[in-house]
Amino acid sequence: MTLLEKLQSHEEQLWYAQQASENGWSRDVLVLQIETGLYQHNRQGTLGALHQCKE
Repeated sequence: MTLLEKLQSHEEQLWYAQQASENGWSRDVLVLQIETGLYQHNRQGTLGALHQCKE
């Protein structure tokens, strides 16, 4: 079973694959992003709020 096949939904698999490609993530970085729940945080809008705080 590949790493992306372990994810909950096809949508989540595609999102992580796209992010890894766009951002040049190594496998280790991809694992870290999955383990920390980046997809779920992104869906909840917390990343947008964090980004706005930095501006």
